Amino acid sequence: FETNQIVINSKDLLSEMKMFQFKDGKMGAIVGYHDDLCMSFAMAIVGMKSGVNYIKERVIKWIQIMNFGFKMK
Repeated sequence: FETNQIVINSKDLLSEMKMFQFKDGKMGAIVGYHDDLCMSFAMAIVGMKSGVNYIKERVIKWIQIMNFGFKMK
């Protein structure tokens, strides 16, 4: 995000990110909130960073299907 390589336009994803925390060595949403979009987004980014083209293409297609509302520059 700091390098402006990802732009997130999904209000739902941004809302979940605001409620995401690291606590006692664990990651997840604050009690009473969801983290499924955050976790899916994180897995998609890891897949894209792996550099394996077939995974990257599938991840991009999956992101488009899920309609996260972000664009890669």
